[in-house]
Amino acid sequence: DQIIIGIITGVVVAILLGLWKVIHDHADANKIIAFLKNSEATTDNTFRSNHAISSDTNLSEDRVRKLCSKSKKIKRNTKEKESWRLV
Repeated sequence: DQIIIGIITGVVVAILLGLWKVIHDHADANKIIAFLKNSEATTDNTFRSNHAISSDTNLSEDRVRKLCSKSKKIKRNTKEKESWRLV
């Protein structure tokens, strides 16, 4: 009985942690998208750098890079690999 309870508890914890990560990633990606939308409307810059996005959203440059590369709404600049824009 204890083994089954332990396994079930482990599975539930893993599911909750996975769900938390998905929600957290989605919220951070929305911050980036909002920044890019605002940037499009207020500047002439088509692409924005990891650094610019990071500074405005308070996310690390590595996190910005990972989330932007995963998003279907964001496209990487082919000439400058560390800059992004909305699709």
